[in-house]
Amino acid sequence: MFEAAKELIEGEYTDTVSEGDATFGGIHGEWEIETYAIYGVFRTRGTLFFKGKIGYLHEDVSSTVGGFGATGSDSGLSLGIGAGLRIGHHGSIELEYTIIEEDVDYLSVGLNYYF
Repeated sequence: MFEAAKELIEGEYTDTVSEGDATFGGIHGEWEIETYAIYGVFRTRGTLFFKGKIGYLHEDVSSTVGGFGATGSDSGLSLGIGAGLRIGHHGSIELEYTIIEEDVDYLSVGLNYYF
């Protein structure tokens, strides 16, 4: 079995690939989000592992509904949980659920390389 550090620091950047749907008062529009974060991460040992993370996240959000646009930004606490499969000593595949803020969260699949 591969052994890896149990506690790590992760930096993360996310951006919208496809704009989301937004509706306000029956009028349809679109939204997008960009985030930057730094997390303290705990992973269990072994080839199959579980993970928890807590950190600081900054987000920039923009939306357009009915021809009118709005933008905003916020920063604060972010949490996540996940599971993964180690590939050798320097890589893994992970499935993760992250809470960005009270009403924004996401599910991701990632391929990671450890330095």
